[in-house]
Amino acid sequence: MFNPSDWYITPQEYERAAKNGIDKIRLERRIRFSGWDKEKAITTPVKKRKPKSKWADVAVSNGIHRNLFFARVNRLGWDEEKAATTPATDVRENMRKVQKHSSRNKHHRHSPELIALAESNGIKYLTYINRVNNCGMDPYEAAVTPLRSRQEVAQLGRKAFQEKYGDVNGLFF
Repeated sequence: MFNPSDWYITPQEYERAAKNGIDKIRLERRIRFSGWDKEKAITTPVKKRKPKSKWADVAVSNGIHRNLFFARVNRLGWDEEKAATTPATDVRENMRKVQKHSSRNKHHRHSPELIALAESNGIKYLTYINRVNNCGMDPYEAAVTPLRSRQEVAQLGRKAFQEKYGDVNGLFF
């Protein structure tokens, strides 16, 4: 249960923390924001970070932003030399490569001729793919079967409903 006195830090506790190398602000953050136990907050030493300025400067000289360098080291776990010397990739260029690669391989499983036939009949590429992959249509039929209007789809749905459930006294129609 929450006890307000847990948040109060006595002058003696500040002194103990200072002797352990913990400043006032860090002690307050540990207790009040991070929810640490007082004893742990007072006695746990501050982690020393090794200086990275040498490698960060190398990264900047190699055209790598400091934030990218530190993200590579801290989040991705790269060693500092690799993080400072591996060139940054251009996101836009990577996206262009992916799009070029996917557009080159999007016809991998389907005949380009049938896709062109479908498009000439006003059937979009994704509609054709859906008809073949998800609906099980024959690829040629998927390419030449015209799209149905909303009215035609509604009529087919009504017919299928009546066949399955019978005439429901005009409740829905």
